[in-house]
Amino acid sequence: MPLVSVVIPAYNREKFIIPAIESVKAQGIHDIEIIVVDDCSTDDTVEKVLSVNESRIRLIRHEVNKGEAGARNTGVRESLGKYVAYLDSDDQWLPGKLEAQLAYMENASSDVGGVYTLHYRLYKNGKRSIAGYPPKSGGLTFENLLVKGASISAGSTLMFKRELYSRVGPYDEKTPLYVDWEWLLRFVKIASLDLIPKPYAVYEKNPNFRKGDIQKKAADIFLDKFYVAIKALPEKRRRECLSRINLDVARCYVENEGLRYALPYYWDALRLKPNLSPGSLLNVIDGIFGTNILPFVDSHIRKDIRREK
Repeated sequence: MPLVSVVIPAYNREKFIIPAIESVKAQGIHDIEIIVVDDCSTDDTVEKVLSVNESRIRLIRHEVNKGEAGARNTGVRESLGKYVAYLDSDDQWLPGKLEAQLAYMENASSDVGGVYTLHYRLYKNGKRSIAGYPPKSGGLTFENLLVKGASISAGSTLMFKRELYSRVGPYDEKTPLYVDWEWLLRFVKIASLDLIPKPYAVYEKNPNFRKGDIQKKAADIFLDKFYVAIKALPEKRRRECLSRINLDVARCYVENEGLRYALPYYWDALRLKPNLSPGSLLNVIDGIFGTNILPFVDSHIRKDIRREK
């Protein structure tokens, strides 16, 4: 039985899947299995995976597209390891990730169900910033996660005890988006998640091709599912949570359908939380005026504020 099952969901990732797999092979832990779940790709993703000379790879192919949640569920259900570690097929791990997480988990208290790391957010200009910090106070609690969102990039940084999957339940395959966020909210009710405050993954910031209507539908599903929990939040935190979701919808509309579709959601985001964080405010400015300030600030300024330890 392998110690770690690495689950890589993939859909039309022919350009990225080989670097992702190679970053797993480069880890110092050899007692692993690499489960690539192809979600009915229409490009050469499968051929690329089959070309890799690696006995630890298991390729599982969906006959129909099941989405991100379905691919994650298939991977975990087929896994055999004591731990499960996710890697999105367009991301990469840095050397030492699995070693650091295994050492942490093997010495953690029994209430710790998983551990995640920081990650690098890579921009097209070649600059990068460190991301994935938990809330400054209270850690990754249910309330903080509900209010702040799943900014930890769990799809490429999380490793957790496989035995907990049956208790948390599968990923919701009816949810088109917010897949990680919804599942993590259930996870932290069962066990705690700890952080290794060092970046061990690289996430490339690509253009958002998600349609605004799809994001709006996902937001509505999420709000319906967590209506009671959101309503129970203190007013200030409830407004912050709703503001964040409106910003998500606005970003998708402005990048795909245009500003006039996004403006109502920008307005609601500002109305709910006039004192937006600097990052969120810059996001609004970029969306309305067509500027590109946030990536510049992220890569030139924030890296100095939150310096790698």
